[in-house]
Amino acid sequence: MRLRFGFMILILCLFQVKAISQESGEDVFITTDTINKTKKVQILGLPVIFYTPETELGFGGGGQLFLLGEKARFRNRISNVLFTAIYTSKKQ
Repeated sequence: MRLRFGFMILILCLFQVKAISQESGEDVFITTDTINKTKKVQILGLPVIFYTPETELGFGGGGQLFLLGEKARFRNRISNVLFTAIYTSKKQ
């Protein structure tokens, strides 16, 4: 039994079977219609509200600015900028 199992493992290691999968070439990319080709900048804003014993109530806003490339490719962002503005009730 062990000899047969070892022989099967040896055969599987020596003769690898190519599986059908997605291509991994550079020319293959995912296009999306959510990013318009004419847009160069995309912005995302979020409100921020929190409470800590040291600062008590805090509120403000934050966001992220995306600079997009020329082509509408998925995750094709040239750069991004994070920004936040917060005010607390203890004026910190």
